Amino acid sequence: MNTAEKDLKITSLIENVFKKHGKDFINLKTFLSYLDKKELSFLQLKPNSIQDAVEKAISPVKSPYQIKKFKQSKVLFNGPLAEIALAYIEKRKAKTFGQLNKDFPVIKGEFIDLVNTLLDQGCLRARISTSEKIILYTVDKKATQLLTETAKTEDADLFAMSKAFDTRTLISQFKDAYYNVGKGANYVFIHQIRNFLGWSRKQFDELLYQMMKQGYVAAHPGNPGALMAQEVRDSFQDEYGDLYITVSWRKSV
Repeated sequence: MNTAEKDLKITSLIENVFKKHGKDFINLKTFLSYLDKKELSFLQLKPNSIQDAVEKAISPVKSPYQIKKFKQSKVLFNGPLAEIALAYIEKRKAKTFGQLNKDFPVIKGEFIDLVNTLLDQGCLRARISTSEKIILYTVDKKATQLLTETAKTEDADLFAMSKAFDTRTLISQFKDAYYNVGKGANYVFIHQIRNFLGWSRKQFDELLYQMMKQGYVAAHPGNPGALMAQEVRDSFQDEYGDLYITVSWRKSV
């Protein structure tokens, strides 16, 4: 098994653990408890392995995953901290800063920075309760970023028009294609999604790149030798020349 294939398998393993766990963060001791004998053997771990050994086994952790130390634990996060903090606050509506900070596994100073960032971005609003405590609320904002196809293209499809489309709608269409093609698989070939949608190459690549940046999907490298030449061309190459062959869905639209 080469490095790319091993990374892909570790990524798939991490995704499965988060699906079972049902939360966007997990300490490495708990992470270990979700692994079966085959997975433990693959990672060269034991049921009583220490957290440092677990971290080493799944490292280097690929973006958007990250590991942070919190008190006596090491915590694996299932995406960017700001997004996870926002989802965490949204589930715990109208809670005080202290109540929220108590169960979120980062130090108080870092949680303050996360909350301030979300306030600055307009994702949160704060009120002062009668007991003079800060209560946080999420803001229900519809996606405002629009994709506009202005370049002339030879492809005769819906996205070749000089018309703006709601990003959320496009992402929903991509997600539908992902599940139609993947049929429940943990990761789906990019070339299959591209062919299913039939969009122009420019439109598809721009949307996929935005979805990767915003954490909707995680893109994974793989073994291009297992694909036909056209399938490799219909995968995705970023601005640095890195080739990605599959994607896995990360968060709801």
